Amino acid sequence: MTTFDVEGYISRYPLRSETRLQRLLFIAESCASNNNNNNSNDNSNSNDESSASPSCISNAAEVSRTAWQLVEHHLKSVGNVRKYQQIFGLEEETVNPIIPNSLHKSDAESSSSSAPRHDIQLDHEFITRTTQLNRQTFEQLSNRLSVSQSQLSKDGICAAYTALSEHHLLVSCNPRDALRCALRSRDFCVTSNDSLGVLLRIAEVGVWTGQWGTGLTYAGRGEHAAELGGGNGGSTGGGAEAPVWVVNRLKIVSGVCLLHEGRYADAARKFAGLPEWDGSSSNNNSSHGKRPSTATMVSSSYDVALYAGILGLASLDRNGLTTLLESNGMKQRLEQIPSLRDALRAYQRAEYGVCLTQLHPDTGLRASMVLDVHLSSHVPTLIGMIRDRCIVQYCLPYLSVNLESMARRLCFTSGNGGTSTNGVEELEEAVEQLILRGRMKARINGQLGTLTTEFDEQDLNAIQTNKLTRKVDRMGDRFVQNVQSKLLRMNCREMGLTVGVQPREFDAPNSRAHGRGSGSSAAEGDYVEYGDNYHSDDMGIEGDGSGEDMDTDAEVASAIAQGMNVSPEHS
Repeated sequence: MTTFDVEGYISRYPLRSETRLQRLLFIAESCASNNNNNNSNDNSNSNDESSASPSCISNAAEVSRTAWQLVEHHLKSVGNVRKYQQIFGLEEETVNPIIPNSLHKSDAESSSSSAPRHDIQLDHEFITRTTQLNRQTFEQLSNRLSVSQSQLSKDGICAAYTALSEHHLLVSCNPRDALRCALRSRDFCVTSNDSLGVLLRIAEVGVWTGQWGTGLTYAGRGEHAAELGGGNGGSTGGGAEAPVWVVNRLKIVSGVCLLHEGRYADAARKFAGLPEWDGSSSNNNSSHGKRPSTATMVSSSYDVALYAGILGLASLDRNGLTTLLESNGMKQRLEQIPSLRDALRAYQRAEYGVCLTQLHPDTGLRASMVLDVHLSSHVPTLIGMIRDRCIVQYCLPYLSVNLESMARRLCFTSGNGGTSTNGVEELEEAVEQLILRGRMKARINGQLGTLTTEFDEQDLNAIQTNKLTRKVDRMGDRFVQNVQSKLLRMNCREMGLTVGVQPREFDAPNSRAHGRGSGSSAAEGDYVEYGDNYHSDDMGIEGDGSGEDMDTDAEVASAIAQGMNVSPEHS
């Protein structure tokens, strides 16, 4: 069990932003529903590996209470009266397209449960005062739009529609009207940077309305426009490239939409391709020198690292994970989540037990996953994919594996660290599903407690052919090296060069050297020539006379007779 700091978590997001509100609501609903389930059924198994509920959080009740208080403070600060009434008691709450359906209370639950989810009393004075203020603000924005339309000012019309879109999203709690105004503002963009900003706003509003196809479409259009040079038409851009904050936020929207559509590998590549950039602050200026709005921002830098790491671990191969870890942007972001960084590195080093331990339900990493508004519903699928990949990769080098040893190394263990019967049974069930789905070619021996990998005739022939090919390559390399050495020695002898050693100091001064010189003494600088004691295998492959090389030669001849392709340099 782990604790969760909701205040520290939510501080990553801008104060007046839709993502802050949606994430707070999701955390409050999740922890409240988990607390109710634990109270109603204490005997249920809440530590299920495949569960996406925040049962791993020990302070769920406190987190839920704090989240509701932060929701109230946020709604009062932005003046969202409609959402305030829906949550705290006057109006019937609408279905949130972002929050999973499992967290919405049914009519039977609402009627049978009289206990409130929170202890916050409705503030009628706030409702009356803010409703009137919001009405006046909406009238001012509508008059601003009318004046701009009468003056035929495209820049003014675009700005008015943008303000109305933000008002509908944050204040009126009407995301569909916000999307409609954002779409209308696109027709009145003056510069290409304005067009990029509008495309970004449409894509982000599409995320908060649950329209993943709309968000992905407009994010793709924005990325394409940015690649063509989004700032070339700006009045103050001077031919500069598209702002970095626009491009990065477009990629984040694309990644989130791909995540919701189940395209995990594509989403991981989107998040991993982001350069170094702090998603929580947009200090770059737009084409008009204005600070970009963060009202519709989807994710922070922490979320990008979490999404990229988990999705990459579940869907990318080793080369893809290496690229992900070595990119400069991901190196910086993964420092915010040390447990995820360690899990990625452990998978690369084939330490699969360490990798799965970092994703255990009692860790803080799993708490961040199950309380993320976009990732939570995909946690069981992603954890299952990671576990299956670790099992498959662990079995690849072996023909037979002991299940108990495998369960211990992959951390299918009991609470005290030892291998339990349930752990082995859980591993057997996972392997059985992999075999049924065709992910593994193996069979389980229940009596011996082993897992034996099966190879068909084609696989065995391929393994033997590869082994023999590598053996031929090594033999050819040694043969070429020996021939080149022998040719060098023969050339030295033909040119009259000798290879010898100087006599030792204790040798007689008048001792003669055995060479082809004029008979001078060794003290005069002659060298002693080696004898003609050459080995019989100087022109061939080295051997010890045991007959092993003859068998190897026979194998090579047999392979060549069967039509194997031997590289020209070894022929």
